[in-house]
Amino acid sequence: MGVAVKTDMETVVLGTNPVGLPIYFDRNAHQADGIVLINRVKPHTDFRGTHESGVLKMLVIGLGKREGASQVHKLGLRE
Repeated sequence: MGVAVKTDMETVVLGTNPVGLPIYFDRNAHQADGIVLINRVKPHTDFRGTHESGVLKMLVIGLGKREGASQVHKLGLRE
């Protein structure tokens, strides 16, 4: 497609969530003109719940990088 692929672990903080934790977002994606997420839904490998995989996971863990994943995993699972 003729587009660059930029990848690193740098993030920016967009704000905080309702519990006061920072919301991390990929720095390169934040600087982009647009973002397209392509999703596939599949069962999670480690747990079963209402929401196991999908767009929200991609936003929080994928675009949040290591810091975003760490914040979500601090909260644990709610069933």
